[in-house]
Order: sequence, then C-alpha cells, then structure tokens
Amino acid sequence: MSLLRRFLSLEEASDGKANKEIEFEFYGRFTNLEALQKASSKESQEQWEIQIPKTDQNAGKGRLRVRKTTTSDGDVKYIQTTKSILKKNNDRIEVPIPTTEDGFTQLKILAPAGMIKDRFCFPVGDVVFELDLYINPEGGYHEWCKDDGEVKEKSVQ
Repeated sequence: MSLLRRFLSLEEASDGKANKEIEFEFYGRFTNLEALQKASSKESQEQWEIQIPKTDQNAGKGRLRVRKTTTSDGDVKYIQTTKSILKKNNDRIEVPIPTTEDGFTQLKILAPAGMIKDRFCFPVGDVVFELDLYINPEGGYHEWCKDDGEVKEKSVQ
C-alpha cells in the first residue's frame, strides 16, 4: 500500500475509552504558505502537557495533556487526554475525556510545556494528511512543521 494510504483520518475522540494509539510522525520544513489555501479545513489548537517518567513509585511512564481546539467556525472544545506507554510492544494507550475551560486552565497552570499551532487537513481520497504549523512570537509560522497520522493497526496494507 502506498505511503498516502497510511494516513487514515481518525478524528479526536473524547469518549473516555482506552484506545491504542498508533501514529506515524514526520517532521520537516514548510515554506509554501500559498499551499495552505488548498486545505479542506483548519483549526487552531493550544495544548499543554505534563510528562510523567517511570519511577519506582509508579507503574509506568506517560503524560497528561489538555487541548483547546477552535474550528474555523469558532466552535471551541476542550479535551483532556491521559497517555501511558505499556512495556509490552511499547504500546501507547490513551484515554480522552471532555473537559471545561476551567479544567484546561488548571492543567495549563501546572504544565511545564505547551504549544500553540494551526492544523491544516488535506484529504486525498479517503486519506487525510494533518499538517501542524507552529505559531512564532511574531504571529506567523515557524518553518518547521509536523505531519502525523493515526492508523487503526500497526500493519497497514
């Protein structure tokens, strides 16, 4: 199967159920801002996270993330996600739940790291590429970007 078919769009859930996260990530430089006009959708995201290392006082490592997503229509949603990494097969398990603006703000206060970015979606058939561009201090974009895609299983045909 072609590389394009590896990026099946899996919309961010917030159902409180544990899901195995299988994700491909690519980093690169993006300098053609005119190409963004071809995106099928754009949303702005602000996210903050607390990383939790594996120690002798817990059962595993992971992170706690909270994200505020604003669509181009102005709709806002807040999702808190707990992610853990299982020793067997290095599987990543995530549990996303809806939260509130107050919940978002509370975790933001505690988090040592965060980011503000715009996500642009580019569908190709039934495949959607999600391109994240990070906001720089001047209000434009950094040239470095991230393209990621989640798949339902590790072996994608």
